[in-house]
Amino acid sequence: MEDFKKNIENAVELLKKSKYIIAFTGAGISVESGIAPFRGKGGLYEKVSDKIFDLDYFYINTKNCWYLLLKFILIPLLKAQPNEAHYSLSNIEKHGFIKSIITQNIDSLHEKAESKDVIKFHGSADSFSCTRCKKKFQFNQLFSNDVIKKIENDKYFAKLIEKDFISEKDITEYQFDSNFTIPKCDRCGSIIKPDIVFFKEPIPEEALNASFYHAENADCLLIIGTSGVVYPAAMIPQVVKRNNGKIIEINPEPSEYTYSITDIFIKSSASLALSEISQKIIKKDL
Repeated sequence: MEDFKKNIENAVELLKKSKYIIAFTGAGISVESGIAPFRGKGGLYEKVSDKIFDLDYFYINTKNCWYLLLKFILIPLLKAQPNEAHYSLSNIEKHGFIKSIITQNIDSLHEKAESKDVIKFHGSADSFSCTRCKKKFQFNQLFSNDVIKKIENDKYFAKLIEKDFISEKDITEYQFDSNFTIPKCDRCGSIIKPDIVFFKEPIPEEALNASFYHAENADCLLIIGTSGVVYPAAMIPQVVKRNNGKIIEINPEPSEYTYSITDIFIKSSASLALSEISQKIIKKDL
């Protein structure tokens, strides 16, 4: 506990004297909102094949992939609410300490917590685009409440859910609800896809450029809830360090960054650590 208190104090002092602070968040910040991470213990990929995020596989098995995305990703994220970590980070931003939040998450919980400058490195689960003409859509334009309820209560699909792991073969062979239709563009009739960065897709250029611009200029980076194994996102803290920026890391367990580039490691849940930092830094700023 002493180490926690000391590291919080050190982090607050570092943040107070830094001129250009950015935050870099991963799945760990949203776990307390009931959103499972993709990787690691209890992660999505322990339950379902990561093929649902493979671009080629999506086009070959579009209906089944769409169904699984709705069941495991889109519907749960639609209902998720920010936790204390999101609100604390938003509060720190509101008081002028953070220039930008770069997130690997697709859940939009930073925006729901009223953070203003959020860069979505891997896209967003709450917007959708036509794969041909690029027309944009919102969730409620594509799926009714009846469709959502039907997917949530699909008794036949429940049998597949009971399996320890939904394999690539299961995704291909399972006969999903015959009444479920793939969302298609009302302008050109082409398939609609979530604005999530799938495997084999490039990072959105605007997000990529903005993220690395901030990383090049930052003198302090706050890492929250990310293991540092997903590239090219994992390079962002490395760029900050290369330019002599300081690294504050909040994670419940050590990451790829902890023993290589981190200056202050706060072993903690995101909500506890950020709540403490928010209270102390804002109090000292008054």
